[in-house]
Amino acid sequence: MPIFPKNENTKLTATLLITYSADDIKAIKESLKEMGIKKAKTNLKAQTVKICFNADSLAVSDILNKLKEAGFVAIVAETGCIGSREGCLNAVHLLK
Repeated sequence: MPIFPKNENTKLTATLLITYSADDIKAIKESLKEMGIKKAKTNLKAQTVKICFNADSLAVSDILNKLKEAGFVAIVAETGCIGSREGCLNAVHLLK
């Protein structure tokens, strides 16, 4: 089992692939905001949402489930990992 640094503010980034229209952007951002995600950058043309979140209190699966509740199907395209609760989704560890 890998050993990760203890940090109360471990920030991770993830890019989610979501099929959405321009009218859906507000609903997506509201759903993410309810979870405490303050930064969400949408790219309508690429159908992605890039987020930054605190991995000590939130898991990627929580985010995907919340979006599902809001009526969206999302998958993870890419994630930055510094040891999240559920482990690394892309096997790239940025340990210092």
